[in-house]
Amino acid sequence: MSNAMNLDALGDTIKELREIRGWSIRDLSERAGVGRANICEHENHNQHPELKSLAKIADAFDARPSDLLRDAGL
Repeated sequence: MSNAMNLDALGDTIKELREIRGWSIRDLSERAGVGRANICEHENHNQHPELKSLAKIADAFDARPSDLLRDAGL
């Protein structure tokens, strides 16, 4: 499996955690301070989050970036 395919699982993890909490993309965007378009791009596997964005998204979930990576199987 290529690294890009592995990183796609990260977008799936972000989406799953967001949906478990009942948050819209807008909710996560506001909580994380990351643009809605960026979150959509991550969840749709069109763009992988930069470390800074990943840290902000993880913080919104009260998690660490390493937690999200682990949950994605990375």
